[in-house]
Amino acid sequence: MNIGDTVSRYRIESLLGGGGMGIVYLAEDLSLGRKVALKFLPGDFARSPSAIERFRPEFEAHIAKAMQSRVALPTPVASGTLKPRAAADV
Repeated sequence: MNIGDTVSRYRIESLLGGGGMGIVYLAEDLSLGRKVALKFLPGDFARSPSAIERFRPEFEAHIAKAMQSRVALPTPVASGTLKPRAAADV
């Protein structure tokens, strides 16, 4: 992933951080014109059903937070060979 790349409807703007659970980028939602954070899971992690299940509570927490603050819900992202990844409003 490089700065300036487009994944689905998101353009990558900068790296926000990363760790064992993935890498987070600041991106622009090109459809809505707003900033979002995109989290990409490591390759081995993204291919493991049990690992994805461990990620699910984090994804659901973002959904719950979005519903409370009435902002756009996180959106699964898929492009080419990439597996779905979560996007949450910043």
